[in-house]
Amino acid sequence: MNPNLFIVGAAKCGTTTVAHWLSRHPEIHFSPIKEPHYFYPYDGRKQDLRAYESLFKCNQELVKYRAEGSVYYMTSPEALRSIKAKYPDAKCLVCLRNPVEQVVSLYYQKRNTGNEVAKTFEEAWRLSELREQGTYARLIGKNLYTENWSYKKVGRLGEQIKSVLEIFGKANIHFVFLDDIKASPNHVWNSILEFLDVKKIELEDATNRNPATVPKSLFLQKLRFVLAKLKSRFGIRKNFGVNSFLGKINTTASYEKPTQEMVHELTSHFQKDIEIIEKLTNRDLSSWKNNRS
Repeated sequence: MNPNLFIVGAAKCGTTTVAHWLSRHPEIHFSPIKEPHYFYPYDGRKQDLRAYESLFKCNQELVKYRAEGSVYYMTSPEALRSIKAKYPDAKCLVCLRNPVEQVVSLYYQKRNTGNEVAKTFEEAWRLSELREQGTYARLIGKNLYTENWSYKKVGRLGEQIKSVLEIFGKANIHFVFLDDIKASPNHVWNSILEFLDVKKIELEDATNRNPATVPKSLFLQKLRFVLAKLKSRFGIRKNFGVNSFLGKINTTASYEKPTQEMVHELTSHFQKDIEIIEKLTNRDLSSWKNNRS
């Protein structure tokens, strides 16, 4: 089965919530792996097309859309062009958020994975240029595409949606704003269903999923990272629950907000991108430009 619906991004902008909503609709089959990243050229994993398309095996008579949600597709015009070439009738959902909030949330998520070891967001932000040059600046792990740890680059959402629109065309794209998911989830859900031209059903669970979390102890987080690597290296498949337990006791949903000076710097950096988003989505984003989101 071929996919024909892609949540192409952006990371930490509500994609997990939208993916969950879609997975509950009887006319939509969502990949059991939310982010296979098959078309992402920098993923580092060798994937077989047949194995990828098997993720969308379903009852074709009942299902209108077969979907996945690889959030880094939007950062790569090459990935977007590959999708369009392979599945020319595909539609895209694009989730957006104030990039000032997005990059901070993304930093804490990446700290939680164990690869990001910069102790503060500001430190990581200052390393963006080095990471764009391929330097493992305050990163640990192997085969990392370090540009994805450049918060200055990943947060350029305006540039990214320009590529999506150029490649897929406006008629095949629907924008979803995290602000709206939080404020009026039922309205967002109905607008998605209208875009997809599928049966209207009630939204069962409007909870915002996959919010940013942060490890309490970097030592314990690194230990989790090492244990996972050792299991993979020695081919251990049995789940002993140690990593999950460490994650549970070491994770908090509260994290340090950037200083007001840092917020001003971020807003200034992303100003042009916000204006691009404003123009391309026909949306008033004054609150983003004035640090009121």
